[in-house]
Amino acid sequence: MKKNSKDVLIISLKLLVICSIVATIVATVNYITADKIAFNEMLNTANALSGIYDDDYNAPFTVENSEFVIKDGERTVIKCTEKNITFESKDVKKLYVLEDEHKNTVGYCVSVQPKGFKDYIKMLVAVNKDCTVKGVEIVSMSETSGIGTKAKDASFLSQFTSLDEVSVKRDVDIISGATKTTR
Repeated sequence: MKKNSKDVLIISLKLLVICSIVATIVATVNYITADKIAFNEMLNTANALSGIYDDDYNAPFTVENSEFVIKDGERTVIKCTEKNITFESKDVKKLYVLEDEHKNTVGYCVSVQPKGFKDYIKMLVAVNKDCTVKGVEIVSMSETSGIGTKAKDASFLSQFTSLDEVSVKRDVDIISGATKTTR
């Protein structure tokens, strides 16, 4: 059966209407959930900060006015604020500066998102004022269970503590079977 141009036009218009409806639904769902997703990402970052600095402050970071803070009653003990700067590496997403209650810089945290084996690995790397690694926490990842997910283990992440840039490139053990994730 031969289709004429009128039939092709009708099919094309039907597809256009269907695609428009689907696009509107997706945009609406994104609009409704965007704030909740952003807040959950902030909570994940606060949890990662808490994991890194727990030994120092014995209190968790909380989200307050789009900042991460540790409070003692009403008094802010530590504040972690995002700095808006441009990065040379596409893996670096955000830079945070940690300040004590007297506005003295006590450290830095870098949000990085390198490509793993399956997907991007969202990590938080805390750096001391002397540019050594304070700690590393995985915020989220979807690597292969039992292989790539070993990168989340404290035994793996703890090897970065106190290393500088040169030592990280030289002195880090990789996870067998998860070379891409480890890098």
